[in-house]
Amino acid sequence: MQLEMLRNSWLFGGLTDWAFARICSSVRHRVQDFEKKSVLIHQGDQVTEIGVLLKGNLLSEKYHLNGRVQIIRIFSPYSVVNLDAVNSSSGVSSTTIASNKGGSIVWLSFDDLTRGEGVPAETRNMILKRMMTIIADDNIHLTYKSEILAVHTVRGRILAYLGIVAGNTGGAGSRSSGGNNAATGNNAATGNNGGVGSSGGNNIAAGNKGGAMNGHGAAVHIGMNQEEFAQYLCVDRSSLSLELNKLRRDGIIDFDKENILLK
Repeated sequence: MQLEMLRNSWLFGGLTDWAFARICSSVRHRVQDFEKKSVLIHQGDQVTEIGVLLKGNLLSEKYHLNGRVQIIRIFSPYSVVNLDAVNSSSGVSSTTIASNKGGSIVWLSFDDLTRGEGVPAETRNMILKRMMTIIADDNIHLTYKSEILAVHTVRGRILAYLGIVAGNTGGAGSRSSGGNNAATGNNAATGNNGGVGSSGGNNIAAGNKGGAMNGHGAAVHIGMNQEEFAQYLCVDRSSLSLELNKLRRDGIIDFDKENILLK
């Protein structure tokens, strides 16, 4: 039943029953259930699998020598995890993958999926092209994040982030790179995390779940608590909390836990 859920992801969506059955029977895989605050992959680990997140949220975290932690992106349901690492020359994860909510993920052997004889050539080529799209979307996501971090004030970073997320709905034929989103590229900001027709991606900020997404009146579900949001923006939590409350008093936003409304 859990393997069947892979077909909700953009990576595996639209496959024929026969092609999907071939993948399930010939590609080594395992299902991992995880709890909140679990570490699935440590920074520096050698990786040979990609993961498709079925439930919950995962954070890609960069640990620095000075002890600071930076959240690079958020993976939401049907995002694809580890594509960058397994395709790199080193095969090493550059970040730690940890959960901020409980959930489950399916891990699949990258070699079996992309080089194994059990996967039909036509299906393998289609999957490889989709992987390239997800990786490209992730690179765009990093460009969006660099724009946010180029702003020097805490207020400016908050508003830059919200502006990108609220302004980049839909996009490219509504493929909306699902999971790999981060206010970003994967069709920035979007919320269409996963799903057939949704580029399966890796969310920068979990995207928008609902709300009128037109700048004013845009409801943004960031998928992070304030500590995580501060790590994402590379600011102190106390400074973030102060600025969020100032923005609320100024009538620019309202917020409740992981939801922010641009007025």
